[in-house]
Amino acid sequence: MTDIYMEFLRFCLDEKRPIPDNMKKIVWSDLLDFAKKQSIIGVFFHGMKRITEGENKPTDDDVLDWMAETSKIVKRNETMYQKSAFAVEAFRKEGFRSSILKGQGNALMYPDPFMRAPGDIDIWVEGERKKIFNYVKSFFPDTHDQYHEIHFPILKGIIMEVHYTPCFLNNLYLNKRLQKYFKQHSDEQYRHFEKMPDGNTLCMPTDSFNRVFQMTHVMKHFFFRGIGYRHFIDYYFLLKRGFTPEEQQATMNEFKRLRMVKFVKGAMWVLHNNLGLEKQYLLVEPNEKIGRMIEKEIIIGGNFGKYDQRYQLPKKGKIMTFGRDVYRNLHFAKEFPSEALSRPIFMVWHQLRDLRK
Repeated sequence: MTDIYMEFLRFCLDEKRPIPDNMKKIVWSDLLDFAKKQSIIGVFFHGMKRITEGENKPTDDDVLDWMAETSKIVKRNETMYQKSAFAVEAFRKEGFRSSILKGQGNALMYPDPFMRAPGDIDIWVEGERKKIFNYVKSFFPDTHDQYHEIHFPILKGIIMEVHYTPCFLNNLYLNKRLQKYFKQHSDEQYRHFEKMPDGNTLCMPTDSFNRVFQMTHVMKHFFFRGIGYRHFIDYYFLLKRGFTPEEQQATMNEFKRLRMVKFVKGAMWVLHNNLGLEKQYLLVEPNEKIGRMIEKEIIIGGNFGKYDQRYQLPKKGKIMTFGRDVYRNLHFAKEFPSEALSRPIFMVWHQLRDLRK
């Protein structure tokens, strides 16, 4: 049924597409389960609203089930837009410039800014790591942090991660290049605002920055936790905003410097073959072999790999987590030796770095 779901998803993403002929084979309750697994209920429902006739049109009960789930997404989006803007303003008052990564910034790129399922608030704050770390710890001394972010549970019912840097690569040498790119382009990201549905503005990265940053984010989760179609739909709508040949070349130059071209080619295959992104919006020629590898992980794991049963741990603990991550990455070592084999080195380096705090 996955192929049928994907054809219907392409219809939902592109309002110019006709209703697919095999829609008559869809069981709407099963599709809802698939949409939940991939965290793309609002995307599917956006397309379902265009169905006014035809065989196997959703029944009133089907529509009510989908509407119930979609209404939760809409309400959550309303809250997240408000709280994201509040977070940027709150940090500004404390002397920190900041920018919202992914999240509501991505939602603004969708044809309906309320159709994307919200996640956490990821906010990139300007300043020295130690200064940001101490600021957050002054509120929550026991909160935990990672290499690139620190948990800041100051908003009730909302997970907020304060980023020292937007993302990272496992390969320490390439990660140094990535961090240099982020630093070189940081100022513009703290000055770029987009209008929200309520007419106010939200600080978020530029499209040129997002093309690089969000692909590194997708690749990080491919190796680390898992990825779902929501990641790729975000990138789909980012690329649909368009770019010049010069901008395309600049983006690919960064991917070459970061040795990410093979993964990007696989991602382009998923975007074109599965989501129907037109060739003029692709950054580079797709690679089917790598694309199918990515597709497999998407289908098995769902959003953030939450449904992946292959790497379940018998018990919790840092050593068990370390072993699981190393084992997972070994599955990708043949195609991506640099990033996959660098994971244990990065994790050990990070642990030693924490000990020196």
